[in-house]
Amino acid sequence: MRNAIVIALAALVPALCPASASAQAWPERPVRLVVPSAAGGGNDLIARIIAERFAAKWGQTVVVDNRAGGSGSMGAQIVAAARPDGYTLLNATGGHITINPLLRDMPYDAANAFAPITLLATAPYLMVVNPSAVQSRSVREFIDFAKSNPGRLYGSAIGSPDHLAGELFQMMTGTRLTHVPYKSSAPAVIDLLGGRLAVLFVSIPSVRPHVEAGKLRALGSSDRKRSPIFPDVPVIAEFVPGYELFTWYGLFAPAKMPPKLLARISADIREILKEPEIRQKLQGFGFDPVGNLPSEADAFIRKESKVFAKIVSSAGLREKFKE
Repeated sequence: MRNAIVIALAALVPALCPASASAQAWPERPVRLVVPSAAGGGNDLIARIIAERFAAKWGQTVVVDNRAGGSGSMGAQIVAAARPDGYTLLNATGGHITINPLLRDMPYDAANAFAPITLLATAPYLMVVNPSAVQSRSVREFIDFAKSNPGRLYGSAIGSPDHLAGELFQMMTGTRLTHVPYKSSAPAVIDLLGGRLAVLFVSIPSVRPHVEAGKLRALGSSDRKRSPIFPDVPVIAEFVPGYELFTWYGLFAPAKMPPKLLARISADIREILKEPEIRQKLQGFGFDPVGNLPSEADAFIRKESKVFAKIVSSAGLREKFKE
């Protein structure tokens, strides 16, 4: 009789503690890492670096699934609708998480759809031109050029931080550029190389090889300090006091993921981001690795949302999207 009671109680434990059991067993099959942008950009690059390390740590395949479209809303919607079981995660930027909902109605509850796992990295923007098409050699010269040639083209994924970097630049310099929308930064870089755009505000990893090869000229960096990768490139704020904007990348889960599983994935990625090899690799591409707690990532995102909201409001971007 005593043995029967013990067996019965043991059988009840998984039912009483499903989250704990799930976290311990996970992952039992491949994990899908959704990237809501095309291959080739900074977000995709980070996703592939961490996916490789996740696979080694978890002993399971981690598939990077690029889902561009709708300024990232298509990929984000996939994760928002997924079961919160750890098998579908989102590798997203500030544009996907905070800016999109400021510009348009989302096909999901943007405020409550995702649970932050960690902030992966931050990166400044480079203001770059094609020297064959634009002769400006400094931010000041470009401002003069833009004022003399209003309506020149710049491009970005619509509603991305790249887009807001360009809008902020115009607001603070009194210039007028015409925005060309793209699904991601990669095709915009191709058009800049082809001379079809005048300027881009884009992450360092997206243009570093082209700048180093002399095909593109970096006029300025959007951070407070100069980039260690391009120490000879001044910050834009040296010419436009107060100008500062950077992009960030985060790892997210569908909302309502069991706390123990969320903590497990967060601990794993924070360990990965502490590895010297991974840090060196990310820094070599122009990223500043972070790796913080879910609560810290959430507080950071809320703060950044206010910064982006101010730019969107001042530039009247939501109204322009309705036109």
